[in-house]
Amino acid sequence: MRRTRKPGTGCITQINDHLFEGRYSPTWPDGTKHSKCVYAHTREECEEKLKVLIQQLNAERKAIQDRMRGIPSPEKLTKKQRQIWEYMRLCPDETNYSTIAKGAKVTRHTVAKHFEMIQKMLGIQKTAPHPLLDCQTVPLMV
Repeated sequence: MRRTRKPGTGCITQINDHLFEGRYSPTWPDGTKHSKCVYAHTREECEEKLKVLIQQLNAERKAIQDRMRGIPSPEKLTKKQRQIWEYMRLCPDETNYSTIAKGAKVTRHTVAKHFEMIQKMLGIQKTAPHPLLDCQTVPLMV
């Protein structure tokens, strides 16, 4: 007979004679589902690993929700600007235009156009420029 587990506790399946898989798929604050897995040789070991995984993911989700509560949504942004704003609010450390564009479902050029403005709106500190890329500190070799 099949055992049913309570909601929010993940699921455990036996892959073969020597391997069990524990899976947990929480819904994140942005509405997406991220599935994470753990593997073990016994069911009991898999239960323990799954408990640790669930605690880690729930702590990460709570941190994101707390971060989201502190920032209100601006009303005067265009649709594409709002998509970029939403993504940058969830991932404030991300500075790669291509990654932000994929997450926000806009083009890289649109992200480049609005990046600094949205960064200021969110109060994100600019990262220090790379010393090798700063023309004033590195003399040119002639």
